[in-house]
Amino acid sequence: MFDLKNFIKRGLLAGYASGQFSSAYISVKCAEFLSKGLLTEQDVEDIASETGLNDA
Repeated sequence: MFDLKNFIKRGLLAGYASGQFSSAYISVKCAEFLSKGLLTEQDVEDIASETGLNDA
């Protein structure tokens, strides 16, 4: 079964790792997906940890 949440998380992390997505883009997209209920606060925290965005 397709898991949209994991698809979003993997895509954001892969885009960041490859340099295609900036940290600002990741932040905006996470907020957008959170507000739509597609990600939880824990998901956003996980993404921030894996990208180093929570170090600021």
